[in-house]
Amino acid sequence: MNPDDITVLLIICLVVLLCMKGILVISSIRKTLKEKNEEIKLRDELFAVIANSVNDIFIMTEKQYNNVSYISPNIETILGISHKEACRDVSVIDKAATEDNSLRFSQLPNNIKVGERSEWNCEYINQYTGRLKWFHVTVLCKSIKGKEYNITVMSERTQERNNELVLKDEIDCAERANKAKSVFLSNMSHDIRTPLNAIIGYTTIASECIDKKEKVSEYLSKILSSGKLLLRLINDILDMSSIESGKFSLNETEVDLSEVLHGIKTIVFGEILRKNLEFDIDISGIKYEQVYCDRMRLEQLLLNLITNAVKFTHENGKISVVITEHETDDKGVSDYVIIVSDNGIGMSESFVNKMFEPFERERTSTVSKTEGTGLGLAISKKIIDMAGGKINVRSKQGEGSKLTAHLPFRTIEASKKAAFNDFDGIVSVLCKGVSRRNTVSALTKLGQEFESFDSLDDLYKSICDKISKADSRIIAVIDADEIYDDDILQKILDNEEVSVIIIGNDFTKYKDNHISDRIIEICEKPVLTNELRDALICAVRKGDAEHNIASVNSGYDALRGKRILIADDSIINCEIVKIMLSNYDITVDMAENGNEAIEAIRSGEPCYDLVLMDIEMPVMDGCECARIIRDMGFDSEKLPIIALTANVFSEDLISTVENGMNEYMTKPFDINDLLKVLNKFLK
Repeated sequence: MNPDDITVLLIICLVVLLCMKGILVISSIRKTLKEKNEEIKLRDELFAVIANSVNDIFIMTEKQYNNVSYISPNIETILGISHKEACRDVSVIDKAATEDNSLRFSQLPNNIKVGERSEWNCEYINQYTGRLKWFHVTVLCKSIKGKEYNITVMSERTQERNNELVLKDEIDCAERANKAKSVFLSNMSHDIRTPLNAIIGYTTIASECIDKKEKVSEYLSKILSSGKLLLRLINDILDMSSIESGKFSLNETEVDLSEVLHGIKTIVFGEILRKNLEFDIDISGIKYEQVYCDRMRLEQLLLNLITNAVKFTHENGKISVVITEHETDDKGVSDYVIIVSDNGIGMSESFVNKMFEPFERERTSTVSKTEGTGLGLAISKKIIDMAGGKINVRSKQGEGSKLTAHLPFRTIEASKKAAFNDFDGIVSVLCKGVSRRNTVSALTKLGQEFESFDSLDDLYKSICDKISKADSRIIAVIDADEIYDDDILQKILDNEEVSVIIIGNDFTKYKDNHISDRIIEICEKPVLTNELRDALICAVRKGDAEHNIASVNSGYDALRGKRILIADDSIINCEIVKIMLSNYDITVDMAENGNEAIEAIRSGEPCYDLVLMDIEMPVMDGCECARIIRDMGFDSEKLPIIALTANVFSEDLISTVENGMNEYMTKPFDINDLLKVLNKFLK
């Protein structure tokens, strides 16, 4: 082979080798590019997955033209904006914003320079659902390969913002509560010192004029009034404390609504007469007056609502209490609606919205001297809530207030107290307005026949007609406001077959009067069922002096000669009870602790009729003592035990009954309340 051929062959081989190497290089490049593409694709898919799984929207736009280079697809689920539409024009996001003061996407090219960063918060509306969402928007301007881009991250912070708002509300609420408590403590310092100052002052004055009986009596009356005010203030504070500690509870027993209202009427009547207020209680809309409820809390609720109306009603004003009963779908349970309205000073709209909050009390020049803790309405609201009821308020400054409470009570269909079967004659009624409605309703509930008249003349003619025919005995129930002729009244009173009950408030009209001796009973307005029932019983028994309940003390004759043991480590408390009961011929023995009480009962001859038991005593407390007495064979009928306790929380009072005591009385107590309890168990 000549040299030229060899050269050609070598050249061909070199070319082939170069081609093969090129093919290998190209193949390698293609493989690398394919791997890179797959890696990029994987990254894109991974980024898309991440973007769609978070509440962040990622946006990349060219700064010069504001063209979209990338928008995460989750913009559709988060903002309800079409991904395609957002890719065409990023400013479509601006239309979903609720605020005008935030930076807009259409403004980004001109507002942010390379290397700068901008952040703002903005609320947006989801275009699909209409729900509001809160975003923190961050924009960074970067230069990439010679081009400027705005990179935006929209981070949803709705939940965080809601949490912040809740926390802010809680902080504001706590600050308001602390401020209210500070004001409350300031008010209480004044309110507690006021009756204390009166008690100390009048006691000092009384001691200096001890020989002037009338003056001492006047000062003692003022001391007693101040003491009762101080007790109400303390009770409100204790009740509020029990509410905040979670110890506030209800204890249901059988309750006569008429008796509860009678007690409240007695408490507020002095202030009502002093201010010359027109005061009505209408219970004619109640079918069942006996219900199951917590008597103490119901009394507290009604007293709070009514005394509030009395406080804020000017002299010669009007207060109305209307209680009606409505059936519910729950058999045996009725909705009792209590409406307390007045034409007093009313309340501002701002205070009405917070009147049931603890420690709140509206301060105006009109009520700056009003006494109280400002806790009564908060306690009332808690009582209503726990009973499953509700309350609403309507009030206008200068025009008065109207509070409406709904309380579900289990009713008692049959009641011995409601029955009145001692009179087979006719009851003739001459009343108008609320007195007429209450009287007719009461007589209907008592199962008593009656006739109604519109004038004193008509009543007198009917009585004369019935007596001439010797039909039956007659009880005449007459409203004092309808007596326009004393001569006609005297003629009615002169008839032996007629017993007269007067309904009125002006008792002085019948004192030292020739007609007063013939009137069986005078019932205070507004007349209630239990008051009318007692008056009817008095009328039926008018010939029997032993049963005539017109005498204040005759109802307690059954207590005379009884023997009572009081167990209390306070000698002063024992002496007070002993002195209180000395006028009723009751023997009172004293024991300083539970051990002494048990020994006294064991050795007592004859046995005691009743035990008054303090709860907190040294050596042996009242609850343990009561359990031992019951174990000794003295059951609740053989030896009633009445707890005398300064504990006013419901669970403490309930525990006295659970430990074998018949009933409880809270210290300090009134002599009339003590006599009623003693009479209940000893008569």
